[in-house]
This record gives sequence, C-alpha cells and structure tokens, in this order.
Amino acid sequence: MSETTVRWVCDSCNEWIEDAGAAEVIFTYDSSRAKGHRIVHKSMGERNCSDVSALSYGLESVLGEDGLARLLSDAERSDIASLTGVTHRVHVPYYEAAR
Repeated sequence: MSETTVRWVCDSCNEWIEDAGAAEVIFTYDSSRAKGHRIVHKSMGERNCSDVSALSYGLESVLGEDGLARLLSDAERSDIASLTGVTHRVHVPYYEAAR
C-alpha cells in the first residue's frame, strides 16, 4: 500500500493545509485552456487564500484513483506544467514535503 499525502502547503499563504476538505484547486481559463493550477485554503472566516476570479474544484475531488483519473482527463484542456505540478503534489508520496 502506498503512502497518501495528507497535508499540503497553501500556494497563497504558505501555511500547511491539514484537511483536504478545507482546500481547493484554483485555476484560470484563457483561450480554452486551464492554467495556473494552485492548491489553496478555501476562503472561510478570516482566511482569504482563494481568488474570487478563479475557477475551482475541491481538493477532495482529486484525491484517490478517481481523482487521478479526473486530473488526467483535464490534461488536454490544461497547461500541462501547472496541472502536472498539482498532480505530483497530490499523488506522489512525500513529494509535497520534499518540495
């Protein structure tokens, strides 16, 4: 059984995200391509890490095998560099801690 990443660094405030339910993947859309994928805290209470002009989906929706399939299915409509970065951070054990 492989190790699962359970915490991530917020790309906005640089603090640890300890709960996938409190995070989202945000990105912008430009000329039919999603780009600038980032993992951030959901904006709740006083925390305002998300960008209101960005599109997003919950981090929980890209976890596990189904989440990996979702990320891979987005590849042809996305900037591959930023999408690959998020994929590594979510699915490669110890990647987030090492970066």
